[in-house]
Amino acid sequence: MTQTGIYIHIPFCRVRCHYCDFYSHGDALGSIPMYVDAVCREINLYAGRINPAIITSIYLGGGTPSLLSIRQIHMILHEIKTRFRCEENPEISIEANPGTIDAEYLTQLSLQGINRLSLGIQSFCDRELTMLGRIHSADEAREAFQSARSAGFKQIGIDLIYGLPGQNVDQWQRSLKEAIALSPEHISAYALTWNDDTETGRRIECGDLPRPEEEMLAQQYQLAVTMLENAGYEHYEVSNFARSGCRARHNAAYWTGRPYLGLGASAHGYLPPVRYWNISDIDQYVHAIKDEKLPLAGSEELRPDQERIEQIALGLRTSEGISRQLVSGNIDQVETFIEAGWLKEQGTNLIPTSSGMFQADGMAASLI
Repeated sequence: MTQTGIYIHIPFCRVRCHYCDFYSHGDALGSIPMYVDAVCREINLYAGRINPAIITSIYLGGGTPSLLSIRQIHMILHEIKTRFRCEENPEISIEANPGTIDAEYLTQLSLQGINRLSLGIQSFCDRELTMLGRIHSADEAREAFQSARSAGFKQIGIDLIYGLPGQNVDQWQRSLKEAIALSPEHISAYALTWNDDTETGRRIECGDLPRPEEEMLAQQYQLAVTMLENAGYEHYEVSNFARSGCRARHNAAYWTGRPYLGLGASAHGYLPPVRYWNISDIDQYVHAIKDEKLPLAGSEELRPDQERIEQIALGLRTSEGISRQLVSGNIDQVETFIEAGWLKEQGTNLIPTSSGMFQADGMAASLI
């Protein structure tokens, strides 16, 4: 029985964050009901196509999935549980913006069987939150976390961003301290990324915001590793830290090459050996579903050499590392990385050190 995850993309936001380049809309909230109906119908289109399979994780991401009503979330989860075989206690996660939830909503989420909450806090500094275009304050973030605990959530993750324009090490340290003080089960610390299609990217390119320096990024990354490991968090992926037994099971599927079904506009999925991606347009997505068609924008069947490249690129970002056999033709480069302290040998595997994880993309490019 193949273990499979399901990702559902909810491309709606009250306000689009200044740095975000994920597919989402801040002016289409009226489309949510027909969109949820289309997602349920897409589930039906896939039913039977990926069997035999057992669903081990469900992840509602976005966008802002917490803009959905409890009834709409129930519709999606009920359709999945009706059409697919789920393990007894699958990991069911939802991303939530602290500015869109309250105690009653969180309690109802828990009653729907959602057992993992990912809070997009990003920063505990109000000035930084304003610069990012977030709709919540630091106080609202703290309140949202405590409300989630009161609602019964035993698995709460916090997302933070470092490398912000003008952010120094001390400012980043304060956000880390606040996150640790709340004692969530999981903390994700992402370096800010941007492109010219985002407001943040445009402001950096034109000089309105200072460009984050590589040296500062490295210092902030190492500070996160040191503080979080000292606080008892396992550094198991370049940007992810977890208490013992609290790794994000769904995300691990992405890094280890396990299959997952992507549902919704712009969602990506992987049903080995085929990787596919959906239409990145809400109206076109809904129209395709109404015509009983899979809303595919494209797909590719991965060749063995492409699968090897992905194993190297993704494995070097995790604490499991990669099999030495995958890079047997590039031993000299491997030895160079070992001498630099970026890789270490563990049995037949090559494991990235914490400093090596920061260099994962560069190492992968060299080894590939």
